[in-house]
Amino acid sequence: MRNELKPKSLLSDRDVAARLGVGRTYVWRLVREEGLTRVKFGRRTLFPSDEIDQLIERRIADARREAA
Repeated sequence: MRNELKPKSLLSDRDVAARLGVGRTYVWRLVREEGLTRVKFGRRTLFPSDEIDQLIERRIADARREAA
């Protein structure tokens, strides 16, 4: 059985900011402070969409724990 890579959806910092409802500066803070994964292609820096989904899920779980 071959190990095949699934194509990943990649987002720009603008796309991530829009998805999270924050500014681009905050996206770069997430890179510095929380180790948000980024991928460089030449001069472009992109973010795996599944990583953003995981970040959202973690934040939701944290909020639910705090509310309980």
